[in-house]
Amino acid sequence: MNPKLAQELHSARYSMYDNTYKRVLGPHNEWEAAMWSDELSMRLNVARIYFNRKTREAFKFMRLGNFQTVERVTGQKLRLKPFDLKGLMGVLLTDGCVAQALGLGDALLELIDPADRPHANTAEDIIKYILRICWVHAHRARIHDQHKAMQIELARKLCMAPNPHNNDQNLYMNNGSRAVKRLKKIVIVTLEKKMVAKIDAAMADHRSMIKELTQRKQAINGGRIPLEDVTQPAEVDTDLHMPPPPSLEMAEATTDAHRPRDGSRLVTIDSGESTDARETAHAASPTPTIFVWTQEQKGNRSVLTED
Repeated sequence: MNPKLAQELHSARYSMYDNTYKRVLGPHNEWEAAMWSDELSMRLNVARIYFNRKTREAFKFMRLGNFQTVERVTGQKLRLKPFDLKGLMGVLLTDGCVAQALGLGDALLELIDPADRPHANTAEDIIKYILRICWVHAHRARIHDQHKAMQIELARKLCMAPNPHNNDQNLYMNNGSRAVKRLKKIVIVTLEKKMVAKIDAAMADHRSMIKELTQRKQAINGGRIPLEDVTQPAEVDTDLHMPPPPSLEMAEATTDAHRPRDGSRLVTIDSGESTDARETAHAASPTPTIFVWTQEQKGNRSVLTED
């Protein structure tokens, strides 16, 4: 790290970090720290770190070493604007490496006072305030993700290509009998679960009914509920002086048997007439009068005949 170039970090608004450079032969890569100088209107490479590991713990030590070296060579601590009002640097720009982002979060949790980050207690939370991803790397990652998604979709189609001549039992299988047995087992288990669920529901209904009847029985035995009248008394006709009228067939037979054969007059009086009219008709007739009660569909009628 160059002390004069590192001094420019305190006046920079953002810094950039990348670990994709490969300058030496072997397992080591180059992690480069750069910044943009508004005064010089150019990009400045401040520091380089060579490493051979890309783990979260390795990036944490790299970040801690970078911040501590800046403080040692410049004589002042690098202030970050999201956590310090006197700081100017508001963004740390990196590539899309997940381990590098989480390592930065772990380093910031140790460097920044908890009082200055009340809402950031984890690495995932604290990097939301300071970390940004490079547009080139984001676009490159999106293309890579799309290519990866296409490969996965193609592999899925090749492994699970449907055959219109197969049924559901043979649709997703390549090993014959084992897949059929597995499918049958799934169907049987599903049916068993449904039957058990129905039985459990019926048992629950019966339990509630038994509980209700038991409580009712206990209440009746305890005298808290009066006995209900189970049977109702049958309706009995107590009017024994007036027998019911005969049927229509019996009345017609009686009328034919008592019909006069000598041409005497047949008088019919409705039941709505008074008793005086009947007595007058009986007194005027020299022959005895026979009263026949018949029942028609329109109601009761009284028939008077003379011998």
